[in-house]
Amino acid sequence: MTDSFLLTHRIELARAAVGNWSEADVLEGYRSNTIVPDAIATFLRSAPKIAPETMANVLMSYVILYAMEQTESIIVEQDEDEPPVVTGRYAIARFNLEATGRPSHAGSRPGEGRSAIREMARKLIEIEDMTTDDCTFSVGVIHGGQWVNCVSTTCTGEALSMAKRQEDLDRGVANMLALSASSNDVQFRVTRGVTRPVWEPNGKVMALYDTARGIARGLGYDITSQSSGGGSDGNFTGAMGNATLDGLGVQGAGAHTLDEHIIIESLAYRGRLMAGLLATLT
Repeated sequence: MTDSFLLTHRIELARAAVGNWSEADVLEGYRSNTIVPDAIATFLRSAPKIAPETMANVLMSYVILYAMEQTESIIVEQDEDEPPVVTGRYAIARFNLEATGRPSHAGSRPGEGRSAIREMARKLIEIEDMTTDDCTFSVGVIHGGQWVNCVSTTCTGEALSMAKRQEDLDRGVANMLALSASSNDVQFRVTRGVTRPVWEPNGKVMALYDTARGIARGLGYDITSQSSGGGSDGNFTGAMGNATLDGLGVQGAGAHTLDEHIIIESLAYRGRLMAGLLATLT
């Protein structure tokens, strides 16, 4: 994975803050440290219209640009109960879906219309049925229609794909982008969103893990290591070859559910672990 590939993805996120910036603008803003506050201010003014995760991704773009110049990266994602430290992450790709139909009056002339919602429903099943042990697919967001008495013209959605190996994700991406409408009466389009590359542990990662494990044992605990699903900025720093440890946030469970929570008793220990680890970094 090349630095330029990774940088391109984060530049695209940074450009989302103010849409008319060029790649040169983003890089110059980062290097001169003069444009960053304006970008953040502009972005925050749009906050009510922007999903929190999208906001976080854009604001983290400059952090990733900075991290590309470093040798070690610590990611404080929430960890599961009785957690291992994350020393690798699977590849993830997001997709934007759009179905376009033909409107008609749903009460008096339903047969003249072609429902975008119906087309999206077909594609939802087709997409999720592409899931295998090597590459998963899920549709998590759908928006369609405006009035109940109209055959819907437009329906949009968002899909997510995850794979443990980059080559499996690459095949999944190709399959997603090859999807087409089920008939000539409707249209269906897939565009690729943010992609996080596979991060596989290397010797530098495991050496940093050994350091963290030694600190944990000194505090009376032990930590194991694993590769994990769920994307983070560790996908980028790890794929760049940086010594990266992830999952060093507070312990908890139920991520992305109504039961998501942290374990209060973990706060002091995890804080000491983080402090000890940061003290060892060069």
